[in-house]
Amino acid sequence: MPTWDEITPELHRSTRTFRFTCTNILISINVVGFILSGILPRLFGIPILDLFAFNTYQAIENYRLWQFLTYSFVQSVDLWFMIWFVFHAYILYLFGNELERDLGPRRLLVLYLSYAAYGALAHGAYQYASGSAVATLSLFAPVYGVLMAYALRNPQRPILFFFVIPMKLISAV
Repeated sequence: MPTWDEITPELHRSTRTFRFTCTNILISINVVGFILSGILPRLFGIPILDLFAFNTYQAIENYRLWQFLTYSFVQSVDLWFMIWFVFHAYILYLFGNELERDLGPRRLLVLYLSYAAYGALAHGAYQYASGSAVATLSLFAPVYGVLMAYALRNPQRPILFFFVIPMKLISAV
């Protein structure tokens, strides 16, 4: 009977990438943004969140159009968000590298940034409809976009939902 390594000889190479890929660089930028979001305001008083976090009123009325993309690289620093940050960084690492191998780095970067812009537009529509003034900070929209694109390309891939329940990726997404 063949062993698991004999059946899937390319699995280690395909799921664990340690080279400089677009996905790994995006994760690194998110980690640096997470660290800077916590350090710069507290130690030096630099309002990094005011400059890069997406707020519809500031972004459109003050022409801070870079915030449509940069909000996904700065993060809120608290314990609950750190758990979600690590989880989403792991998802981006796991599925982003495989999707990048299929699509190429340019297309993955365009996909990531377009979902970041889509997340900002959706949050902007919510802010105008509800009158809310809460700024958007997170990598959730682009990571979910990468996960959705990967699930649409590989709908039958088995995963462990919540690391326990085996199911197909398209059902989990």
